[in-house]
Amino acid sequence: MVETLLNLCGLLFTAGGAFVTAWAVIISDEQANLLSGTYWNGNEALRKAFLDQSRNAGLICVGFGTLLQIAAICAHVVGAP
Repeated sequence: MVETLLNLCGLLFTAGGAFVTAWAVIISDEQANLLSGTYWNGNEALRKAFLDQSRNAGLICVGFGTLLQIAAICAHVVGAP
């Protein structure tokens, strides 16, 4: 039981860390405009690259995988005698 609780706490920290990291990586259209803009004209290729990188953040998959692991441990604990 102690191992399961420690594992669950570790997974919760991993999920929280993935969420915080994803929050810092995912940007809005306005933020991409500001980051890719120049004095005279915006850099459309850089703006598109920022948005693609932001939307394809693998951290969301890490967070989802962690949540699946938490669900598996909870199902194990509930089903245990």
